[in-house]
Amino acid sequence: MGFVRFALAAAVISLTGCTVYAPMQGAAPLIRGRNQAELTASTYFNSRWEASAAYSPLRYVLLRGAVGRGRSGGSANDTVYFRSRQYEAAAGGYWPINQTFVAGGLLGYGRAHTARGFSNRGLPFAYHRLYRYEAAYHRTFAELYAFADSEWARAGFAYRLNRVQFDAFASGGRPLPLSRTLRHELMSFVGLHGPAGTRWRGVGLQLAMGLSVVPTSQAAASGQGYDEYLPRRNQLYSTLTLQLFPHYWVTHPQAIRE
Repeated sequence: MGFVRFALAAAVISLTGCTVYAPMQGAAPLIRGRNQAELTASTYFNSRWEASAAYSPLRYVLLRGAVGRGRSGGSANDTVYFRSRQYEAAAGGYWPINQTFVAGGLLGYGRAHTARGFSNRGLPFAYHRLYRYEAAYHRTFAELYAFADSEWARAGFAYRLNRVQFDAFASGGRPLPLSRTLRHELMSFVGLHGPAGTRWRGVGLQLAMGLSVVPTSQAAASGQGYDEYLPRRNQLYSTLTLQLFPHYWVTHPQAIRE
């Protein structure tokens, strides 16, 4: 029942609103030993998706990469649309505290290009205006995460500090002066997987909810104009993820070190 309530809450907060920054979900790979791997395919509830791969070539060492795309709106002539494409790569480590708990950290780099259009039609006492924005940015980030793993379920959280550097930001084709911003990003997740001792252990389903916020001092410094406010808008997101763990399907399970 708790899993169902978490799923309903995730659906309620799924829309991220009108913004040009598109957060990628926290990594928190469910890896606890050498030669273990995780493959994921995630969908946001607002026409975005992500895919990732993580691998531990050495004990306590972790490598991860992810790509994401988003598209809503039927054609380039739509007044309401969103487009995004991005990727990130990270390296770090993990520490199995005991048979249940694992903690880890990552340092990474990513790039993104986004475009969004919308209008204020239908709002009372508002002059009708079409908003069209386009942004390109890169970011460096540090992430800390932890999770608990039981026979049937997993749960955990991740915290990510993103330093976002805008390489270009334009409104209606007009360049705007915007350089960088910091973002604090939190994610919590719960998941189900197959029972231990079977190959179904290598399949999982995860629900996650995340929050991306800008420090109050930076949000206040962005000015009163909507163009300045848009890139610094706080966001909520939720994802549904299919997870595959190939190390549970290898011919010689003794090759896996936990």
